[in-house]
Amino acid sequence: MRFCVVAALAAVTVSAMATGASASINLYSNRAAFVAGAPGLTTLTFDGIVPAGFDATNVGPLQNFSGASFDGASVGVQSHLSFPGQLIADDVYGSDYLEWEDANPQVLTVHFETAVNAVGFDFMEVRGHASLFTIGGAGGSFQVLTGGTSSFFGLFSDVAFDTLTISAPADGPVPGNFATLDNFSFGALRGGVPEPGAWALMLVGFGGLGAMLRRDRRRAKVSDSGQFAPLT
Repeated sequence: MRFCVVAALAAVTVSAMATGASASINLYSNRAAFVAGAPGLTTLTFDGIVPAGFDATNVGPLQNFSGASFDGASVGVQSHLSFPGQLIADDVYGSDYLEWEDANPQVLTVHFETAVNAVGFDFMEVRGHASLFTIGGAGGSFQVLTGGTSSFFGLFSDVAFDTLTISAPADGPVPGNFATLDNFSFGALRGGVPEPGAWALMLVGFGGLGAMLRRDRRRAKVSDSGQFAPLT
């Protein structure tokens, strides 16, 4: 199994552990780089779901959305929490988000209606505490540390999958951690997943092709002036 970290990790620590499946996986810690490589993905923002006057949806073991469902011990869409004097997910995301809790570790299982090979999402502990998230079921197992603000995790795989697990400890450095995520993007990429080296070769090739076209246009212009014919 081959893993390739595509974007600079910044404050995110990613480690990958093989599970026996044979897959080529590209990891991303930057949403812009992830989206640039996978246009047209479905993104669940979880906005407009919480009824007016409420802080959250009805919390339960399953939340269903278009294209994906989220299964856990206690899952709900959160609109507002109050922790005076603390930075919380409401301030970071600036919109509604998914939260799950009431288990240790807190395990969220995502079921996709159709198999996908690309997934990415923002995540954090609800109060910004340092927390180790584990993502599995996409041809590998990945541990991602977040703290202080939201982080991003994304992957492209050349092996399709229809389930994904996301877990975090309920009792981390500070007891009572609650895991959250937002802007959950997923889809099926066609034609495989270009690796960073392939992208670099493609860019070099495009640059060379552009130079050849510009040179040919200059030659054709000189030829039209009647000075000399283009090279053949």
